[in-house]
Amino acid sequence: MPVGTAYFAVQVARRHEGLVVGADIAEGMVRATRRAATEAGVTNLAAVRADAHALPFADGSFGAILCTNGLQVIPGLDASLAELARVLAPDGTMYTSIIAVPLGRALPPRAAEHLPTLFKSRREVTRAFARAGLEVHSIASNRFALLLEAARRAR
Repeated sequence: MPVGTAYFAVQVARRHEGLVVGADIAEGMVRATRRAATEAGVTNLAAVRADAHALPFADGSFGAILCTNGLQVIPGLDASLAELARVLAPDGTMYTSIIAVPLGRALPPRAAEHLPTLFKSRREVTRAFARAGLEVHSIASNRFALLLEAARRAR
């Protein structure tokens, strides 16, 4: 989420036997995902229109969440992560890539916390995951991307 044009969602659905759900707030992207799934012959990919801050799924619905290049464009990193953590199963894993140009490192912490996710530092992103109840198991940088693997913390 956002699923965008479904490039990654189609790739995951091809390799996964279960249901893969792609969500995006933009109806045009949902239609593009459905079209991409049909063209690829993928029958286990469902696309739904959904707001990242109010996902239409029950608590703990997903064993894994893949969020590629979405969190930097969705306003409200804390709210988005809290909602993703809510729908992640207690033993589930979240895989995330975030495009990051960490200009926030050059600002005082109080000013940096109000920047869009795109400009947040690795430390600020990791802290946001922790606030959402997600424990980061690994984090790597690759060019302008942060690649994170996290799980819901045991309550």
